[in-house]
Amino acid sequence: MSKLTREEYEHQASNCEDLCAIDHSRIANDNPNLMPCVTCPFCKHLVNAVLTKNTISCPACLVTVSR
Repeated sequence: MSKLTREEYEHQASNCEDLCAIDHSRIANDNPNLMPCVTCPFCKHLVNAVLTKNTISCPACLVTVSR
């Protein structure tokens, strides 16, 4: 799987009919601002994604996208 650009990700997410939506069961119980052990679609690293009310961010490549 190759790296995605932000534009490619947003286009893909807009076409996936919520299949790309965040799986809330994966959010850490002890820290609701982390989603542990997910693969970043941009850099392909396994990371603990950082969540805010409106965004999800990769701490490895620092890309932030809308949730």
